[in-house]
Amino acid sequence: MTSIRDNNWDDLVVGSRGLAISENRWVFQGTEENLAVQLKEGVRRIIIEDIGDDRKKIISQVSWQFTDGRPQLVQLVTYLTNWQKISLPPQGYCSGSPNPCGRFENQAGCINHDGCFWTEAHCQGTCTPCSQLKRGQCRQQDGCSWFLFCYGNCVPCNTYLDRDSCRSQLGCSWRSAVCEGTPTPCENYTSESECTAQTRCRWTMF
Repeated sequence: MTSIRDNNWDDLVVGSRGLAISENRWVFQGTEENLAVQLKEGVRRIIIEDIGDDRKKIISQVSWQFTDGRPQLVQLVTYLTNWQKISLPPQGYCSGSPNPCGRFENQAGCINHDGCFWTEAHCQGTCTPCSQLKRGQCRQQDGCSWFLFCYGNCVPCNTYLDRDSCRSQLGCSWRSAVCEGTPTPCENYTSESECTAQTRCRWTMF
């Protein structure tokens, strides 16, 4: 997904996608990918969701039939940014699905939610989507949550000259007295401890 993003951000269209390789590059093909050769009734789906301007949530799902009556599913979630366009460090984002205005039964609860208004003893309107809210508004909107994430530019693996430093960076491995591999991009870390353990990765503090 990072490779597709780096080639063309506009290819990350919301929806379910399958993966394929064309001319030595990862591309999307169809809405899912058949993995039956590797796994019984195996299928891979890449689900792309918008979470704000120049930010996408990527869900990679692989499902298969382990035995009759025992389906299996494994899922990995990551967040990608249009780093070629965004020059400032990210400052977090609001995500989720706001509760409809009609669910609020009193005036105070109603008017505290962006997009809702109280009239004739009813809460009406359309809640503002989470992705359009700033941090303060996000935390007040039922169903929305504010997320922080990791940013920065990882140091290439071959920069590390000793085994311990090399092995401390995910994606790097020490072989024959040389540090090899490709460091895991900062944006792939979803916890502060993992993020800050990687050289030049920073956790948003906003």
